[in-house]
Amino acid sequence: MRRKKEPHENKRKGLSLKPLIIGMSACVVLLGGVLLWAVLGSVRLEPESGHGLGIVDAVNTMGLQKKTQELAAKPSAASSESQTLTANETDAEEIKETEDQKAEQTLEEESTKALVYQQINEATMANSKSGVADVTQLTDVAADDVRLWIEAYTYGNWPYLEGEPVTKEAQDEILARRNLEGILDPITLKYGVITQNAAVRAFPTWKKASTSLDAHSFDYFQESMLMTGEAAVIVHQTADGIWSFVQAQNYRGWVETDKIACCTLDELKKWQETKRAVVTDARLTLAGTNVTLRMGTALPAKEESEGILMVSIPQKDDKGQLVITNVETAQDGIHFGYLDMTQENILDQAKKLVGMAYGWGDSNGDMDCSSTMNAIYRCFGIILPRNTGSMAQTGTQIVSLEGMTQEEKLEKIQSMKPGTLLVMKNHVVMYIGQENGEDLILHNFTTCMAEDGVSTKEVYQCQITQLNLVTAAGTQYLDAYATAICFPED
Repeated sequence: MRRKKEPHENKRKGLSLKPLIIGMSACVVLLGGVLLWAVLGSVRLEPESGHGLGIVDAVNTMGLQKKTQELAAKPSAASSESQTLTANETDAEEIKETEDQKAEQTLEEESTKALVYQQINEATMANSKSGVADVTQLTDVAADDVRLWIEAYTYGNWPYLEGEPVTKEAQDEILARRNLEGILDPITLKYGVITQNAAVRAFPTWKKASTSLDAHSFDYFQESMLMTGEAAVIVHQTADGIWSFVQAQNYRGWVETDKIACCTLDELKKWQETKRAVVTDARLTLAGTNVTLRMGTALPAKEESEGILMVSIPQKDDKGQLVITNVETAQDGIHFGYLDMTQENILDQAKKLVGMAYGWGDSNGDMDCSSTMNAIYRCFGIILPRNTGSMAQTGTQIVSLEGMTQEEKLEKIQSMKPGTLLVMKNHVVMYIGQENGEDLILHNFTTCMAEDGVSTKEVYQCQITQLNLVTAAGTQYLDAYATAICFPED
């Protein structure tokens, strides 16, 4: 009897065939995989940026090799950034090193220039005939010396005093004010700084001594002017203390005590040693103050930022002692540090004074021939003797022109650099070179021979003229030039 089939039995038999087919298929796939792995076994798969390569890349062996080569050649992002930073740091270091070298070179050049100028000034000071002194080195002076200094000023043949014929009584009164009986050993020195431009007088008085009643008649009691910020040593005073006899950097004479702020020697040395700003305009009034300075004035200063200076102005308290007011300025006409002594700078400074009124002994704050040259060269840190009679004692190259013919002098002068000073009796000029084939000079003078060759031409100011000008008395300048003062250039 046939057993009846259960519905699910045929189904089980059907399933028994499918696994076989599936198993065979799996074997084929497995075998293919083994063969494929054998082919790719020599290929190393590496992740890129932390991600695995896909199967398509694995199959494309040539593409994988190319990709691998590219990855090996191309630095990672971190490596590239590191290299860039390293390169930038190297560049920055090289730039800084170059800047440091330039700064060091600049300091060395400035030091060399300062040394040259200092040597000129020291040589000038070492010459007792120059009248130039380092007042901070004056620590002791004998009463006899002070008396000699004061009595070196004698009452000359000046027939007028204050516009009136002078009398013996008037002369004696002026001489008595010198208080010579008060000059006793030991001399007590008082150090100070000039607080405003101060006249230097031959005698302690404002009375005017003159040779005529002419409007251009000089005041022969007027000797010079000390500029704001100059150092001075008081060696004697009038009995009332109104006038002080001082030794300044390039002059001695009577100065109003009210224009001197007293300080200790150490304070004066500090004032003198501080780096300075120098006035390069003919005249300059500091903004926000009533302080008027003139060319060559040098005051302690520091550079706050580019173009902005903090300048120290000397003042005095109610006890007459030095107090310092600092004034900030961004003005043109004042330069931090002395100028470089080039021909261009020398001539630029000289030409700024064209038109400056002539003032005997710097009367009324104006300039005479020698103070004009002093003002120009102070812009470069050079201190000249005050008067023409002493200028040949400057500690630089001095060339004698004595005994030469006009032709020889002209040839010699033409071989010299613009900026050279030419000295004759009672006058000094600056040779400024040629223009349109004509040799020229700059000088501050009073008169010369007029074009008609007979009359006198009144000038009374600083001008540029021909080298061989003719004086009002008829003397040609080429015949009068006796000495040339030559300066080194940067």
